[in-house]
Amino acid sequence: MSRALFGHGVYAVAFTHPVVPRGAARIRVQVSAAHSDAEIACCVEAFVRARRDVAADGHTGTGR
Repeated sequence: MSRALFGHGVYAVAFTHPVVPRGAARIRVQVSAAHSDAEIACCVEAFVRARRDVAADGHTGTGR
């Protein structure tokens, strides 16, 4: 998912097992007051597109 996000212009860090429990992977992004509403909207859209990309590749999103 983090690779897919990067492909859509968003740098996001993935946390997977053993940092978090197996099956409970996380994505972390940094948001600040310096980001515009348009940049936040773009980031949200990147998450939507990246999720579609990951699902199209056959990943279930369970982290397993």
